[in-house]
Amino acid sequence: KATSFHGPLTIAEALNVKGNVGIGTDNPTAKLEVKGDLKLEFGEAVNEFSSDITLADNSNQAVPTQLAVKNYVDNQVKGLQESFTTKKLEVTESLKLGNGVEVAQFSETISPSRDSSLVVVPTEQAIITYIKSTLEKFGLFDIEEIETFELATGVSLKLVHIPAGSFLMGSQSSDNMSSDNERPQHQVSVKQFWMGQFPVTQQQWQAVLGDPKLKIEDDPKNPSHFKGDNLPVEKVSWHEAKEFCERLNQKFQGQLQGRKFRLPSEAEWEYACRAGTTTRYYYGDEDSILEQYAWYDGNSDSKTHPVGQKIPNNWKLYDMMGNVWEWCEDTWHGNYDDAPVDGSAWLFDDNNDYRLLRSGSMIGSPRYCRCAFRGNSSPSLRANDAGFRVVCS
Repeated sequence: KATSFHGPLTIAEALNVKGNVGIGTDNPTAKLEVKGDLKLEFGEAVNEFSSDITLADNSNQAVPTQLAVKNYVDNQVKGLQESFTTKKLEVTESLKLGNGVEVAQFSETISPSRDSSLVVVPTEQAIITYIKSTLEKFGLFDIEEIETFELATGVSLKLVHIPAGSFLMGSQSSDNMSSDNERPQHQVSVKQFWMGQFPVTQQQWQAVLGDPKLKIEDDPKNPSHFKGDNLPVEKVSWHEAKEFCERLNQKFQGQLQGRKFRLPSEAEWEYACRAGTTTRYYYGDEDSILEQYAWYDGNSDSKTHPVGQKIPNNWKLYDMMGNVWEWCEDTWHGNYDDAPVDGSAWLFDDNNDYRLLRSGSMIGSPRYCRCAFRGNSSPSLRANDAGFRVVCS
């Protein structure tokens, strides 16, 4: 029996996915295939294994003996609480460091029966990091990678870790709901970041604006038309959303470790919305079940609703379709000609200062809720169906 996880993977976490690898059954997995690049976190390295599987200090290339390879695989098994054996690990693409420098090519297999003595073996932590990010990406099991920031007593801001990856941004002309401004469809690579699990709520807005440590002269007012602590804040301009992010940076400057709160780029927003999918909506192509996933003109009674009531996407992000529009950092461009492919915000257009809005809203049609739909408005817009969510990187 073989188990194949498509995308980045590593061993230690995969062995814990009992339903997928057959732990404790009569048919345990005999082969684990890894399809995708193996990337190390920044600062980690691949080192030389000696015959007793210890790390040498002076090499970036692994050259274990046959015994070292056997011990490496055997040690993975010993760490399990249940009887299980992984006999073979296949990696079909290259091993890379966190900064993108290619180290070496994985050989065809890592197994006790391998004849050759030359094989690249990553550190155990690198393997764990690799599998963890991919299992999260494809929703194979829940990884609790949610970071919580306490805004005030009883008020918190939850951020979900969004793994690095690549995706096709935009839509094809064959989609009869699509627009020319969603083309050309193009490949974009996005670095990891953290994203608000929900749109910013009115309670969160007031907690940040009312913090006396920030020395804010203005009254911590609630601009929203529809009032409620757990309703998304709305009637917030692009400039005010940016200011909210800056005040978060002031409040948490001691614990961000070089990161900053900000608005998402348009590419980051669509990448996070899709969560590894390629369909019209993050659950599929059909409108018939949209009401289970979004507040839109067909079910909202033309008002906003508390965040988190609809089914989230694969990355546990809620309200990415409908409820309120969400501001992005980018300047509006009429199509994707010459758009960035690195996930960064597309900031300059001499012809206008309009900014991007994504998600659709409670008064919009299903067409606006599509992952690829692009809205735009003046950055000074304050509308009762326009809010935002934050990212951190």
